[in-house]
Amino acid sequence: MNAFASAAHDPEPNGSDESGPMRTRATRRGSLLAGKYRLESLLGEGGMACVWRAHNEALDVPVALKLLRAGPSNLRLPQRLRQEARAAARLVHPSIVRVFDVGVADDGEPFIVMELLNGSSLADELGGGKIGSLRAVQLLLPIAEALTVAHAEGIVHRDLKPENVFLATSGERLQPKLLDFGIAKLHRASAVAAKLTEVGTTLGSPSYMSPEQVRGDDVDYRADIWAFCVVLYEALSGAAPFDRADAPATLDAIMSAEPAPLPLGNGVDERLARLVHSGLAKDPAARPASMRELGEKLAWWLLSQGVASDISGASLAAKWLLPGDARPSHEALAEITRPAPAFEQATQPARRRRGRARLPNWALPVVAGLLLVSGSIAWASSSSSLTAESVAAPSAPIVVAASPPVASERVVLAKNPPVPPPVASVNTEAPPSSSESAADAAARAEANARARRVARLPF
Repeated sequence: MNAFASAAHDPEPNGSDESGPMRTRATRRGSLLAGKYRLESLLGEGGMACVWRAHNEALDVPVALKLLRAGPSNLRLPQRLRQEARAAARLVHPSIVRVFDVGVADDGEPFIVMELLNGSSLADELGGGKIGSLRAVQLLLPIAEALTVAHAEGIVHRDLKPENVFLATSGERLQPKLLDFGIAKLHRASAVAAKLTEVGTTLGSPSYMSPEQVRGDDVDYRADIWAFCVVLYEALSGAAPFDRADAPATLDAIMSAEPAPLPLGNGVDERLARLVHSGLAKDPAARPASMRELGEKLAWWLLSQGVASDISGASLAAKWLLPGDARPSHEALAEITRPAPAFEQATQPARRRRGRARLPNWALPVVAGLLLVSGSIAWASSSSSLTAESVAAPSAPIVVAASPPVASERVVLAKNPPVPPPVASVNTEAPPSSSESAADAAARAEANARARRVARLPF
């Protein structure tokens, strides 16, 4: 499935939903819009807009082009489309669909030009029922990061739902993308944009609307936190928590009913269930303080399960847990603690080892050289002692008693010891042979040579 096929089906909350195909002479296949966008094939069509695959002939690249449904009862829609373009254009993030251009067709229909994506929506994936807890959190953490970026820019999405989460594929890589800022609220909006989202206007998709949206109150970023947790609840359980037979019953449940406890199992534990339910508090003040805080807690939960990255392969530590601005909040650390002692004990010794000072590469040869030098000095001292003892001995050979030799006795060589250098050690049982003396001399020479080489090293 290609991108944006589902994004065209967004309902228009405060206007008639005109039926019938959206076809004009300016929006047929092969039509050229704004002198450079050639329409190639229709990707999706709904009550308020249609999405085309188009070709940017100026840049020779494929794009997705969203055309607004024109009509006398939908006079606000062109302004809303421009608002969507401005909102999304301000947000540069891998998990937010890129907006390239905005314009008006020859027949007056406004359009927005976006990146063309391949893949499917989260709604398509949830069509087969619930998904595993690890995959669900991994899929939605990039969307939490996208919402964090939007909130930092004063933008509230207000229509988060599985249809607006697109799972874009590029080779083996999967990148969730947040779509459709068509009813986004800009806190720093102009007067015109403020009128488009004025208090008392109910905007959003019923199953994912927050209680304050149902009441028509002015909303802030906490409405997105509510919707995010509704989507996560649905991914984990297979059904949205407040879904009822029809829209009025669903809205009534959002206002008055508590969600059923999230079923445990399939990887869902009490900590994850508590996190999801914290975002479904009727009182906005009782929800997590920010999308950033909620994302940190979910990242800690994934780490406690042995998962170190989100679905796109991004490191959880790099995205959520680095020092500085990305340091986890005190609330996140207090509420989410990793419960697996084995995991902590396995990682802490490694950290301690990494903290120890390492010897430089040249230290080993230095130590070896010093040991060789000290060994040579000791050997020379011992040899001098033996030599002096030999010189002081009488000219006649010493006769050894016939009794068995004692191990501690030192046997002295006959007078006139051999010319080669003195022997390093004396055999207590028999005098060393001439061949052994030569070997000792060679060993001593090699030791001295090594000591000289070590002494010349530039430390």
